[in-house]
Amino acid sequence: MGPKEIGEAADQLRALHIPNNVAELEQLVASEFRDEGAAECVGNAIVQHAIEGGTNCCKQSTKACGLLVDSPCFPGLSRGLHASVAQYFDCRERLRQEHFRMWISFLNFVSDIYANIGNAQSGELVNIVFQVFDYLLRAPVLETLKIEELECLIASLLSIGWGLERDCPDRLSQLKDLIRDAFIDVHEPWARKMILLLLELGASGWKLPPGRQRILLFTGE
Repeated sequence: MGPKEIGEAADQLRALHIPNNVAELEQLVASEFRDEGAAECVGNAIVQHAIEGGTNCCKQSTKACGLLVDSPCFPGLSRGLHASVAQYFDCRERLRQEHFRMWISFLNFVSDIYANIGNAQSGELVNIVFQVFDYLLRAPVLETLKIEELECLIASLLSIGWGLERDCPDRLSQLKDLIRDAFIDVHEPWARKMILLLLELGASGWKLPPGRQRILLFTGE
């Protein structure tokens, strides 16, 4: 990273106004993004800030992480991101039942972070991408899905479907099979319509097919 890139990354990270690990953030900046230990702490704090702070925090946080992909500290940042994301996923039942807004923020963060850092040092993060689909599209969760959750899955494949096909073709093929099975198994008509759109995305190069520009599909439509 040159001086310009270092300055831009520092500005974006500070602009997040993360309340925790401020000292570690300044330590990371002072090291010119070489300190993996500080980066790991910052990665943990970024995940918490993004998930508990709402949609805007999520977008800004993942973009800031993307600026550090080529930095010496990135392996540490990636470890911190994964450790924190994994902790939230371990609490998925509680998040989904008691903190639904945070659960939706988590779903958005998982796809957004992959979109911004790709598969570089993030093999463990991409595992969680697939685990999220596996969790939501199988019984018993499949029959209790909410519209917002399927919206997140649709938005996720629109954003990262091509990247997953490039980086993990075999696993994406398995995901397509899972989506097909979910389409067959789900009972709610509105959910079947939305899962059908997931199938169509895979057949149309991860773009909304003609006539399907509206993602929200309501019951009885």
